[in-house]
Amino acid sequence: MAIPLRILNFEEGSDNKNWGAELVRFYPRADRLRISNMPLDRNNLCNLCQMGSIGGFKQAKQGKNLALVPTLVLGKGQSRDLEESLIWQDSENTEIGLDVKWGITPEISLQATFNPDFSQVEADVAQLSINDTFALFFDEKRIFFLESRLLFE
Repeated sequence: MAIPLRILNFEEGSDNKNWGAELVRFYPRADRLRISNMPLDRNNLCNLCQMGSIGGFKQAKQGKNLALVPTLVLGKGQSRDLEESLIWQDSENTEIGLDVKWGITPEISLQATFNPDFSQVEADVAQLSINDTFALFFDEKRIFFLESRLLFE
């Protein structure tokens, strides 16, 4: 197994680094099994405190941490007014966008988007809103907004 160090945030230096790590495999069959390299104490709510330690990586270098993801969406359509003419009217649509992710330091990152491409998101699940006393909720599915969401949960 290889983990590309360019996707991790860490302080560079000549010292050995100690990282907490857990290797997990979920084995869903008749019973759902969780296979891990470390036992979990269910009386301790801190999962990070229970992780095993991996040491070394003395020569590890931080990556450039710059990702540019361009998007291009092209559309073409035809329409006509049935009552006025039989001539079709052509319409074209071009949308250009850019997603930027830049790791300024290991602790600070910048994420920005210009003209986000919402076509990469699946449609919202159909829900009935009849006789409901609350607003409908749809899970967020846009990649830009899902990045690093586990940090806030």
